[in-house]
Amino acid sequence: MAQREFPVLSPRAGQRRVIYAVVEGENTERDYLEYLVDRFAGDPRTFEIKIVWERNGLKPHDVVNRAIAELDELDDPRREQVWAFFDRDEHSRLEESYGRAESAGVRTAFSNPCFELWLLLHFVSGVSGGQTSKTSRISCARLTKRSATSARALQHLTSGH
Repeated sequence: MAQREFPVLSPRAGQRRVIYAVVEGENTERDYLEYLVDRFAGDPRTFEIKIVWERNGLKPHDVVNRAIAELDELDDPRREQVWAFFDRDEHSRLEESYGRAESAGVRTAFSNPCFELWLLLHFVSGVSGGQTSKTSRISCARLTKRSATSARALQHLTSGH
């Protein structure tokens, strides 16, 4: 499959960039993306992230379906992008989902095995991952008990402050 070229966001002066992020998870991805906006978007805001999610989460193929639907609704591709966020976890159809997203022009943020571990690796070095988000959450809990700094960092990040 050929690599698709994605345009660089180049909004006109005074326009903010908009990223539509369709996420698999119900909490962690949303918390992280909201943190990014709060921390880095500036005042006045230079970008915004519109998070698309569903209670009880989505499977990767559902994330891609929603992302393609969002892509079809864009007003200005020079300042808007659509991203699909999904995990390896124990999902089937991952290659198909990734391929459909790429072919449609949806950018992907893929974490293996799960987003929670990817996030934790920002705060703790030398961690190896589990095979599922459940085992990774257990690893995260053990690591945060051992590291007060990581625990404070994760608490700050996920509390929305």
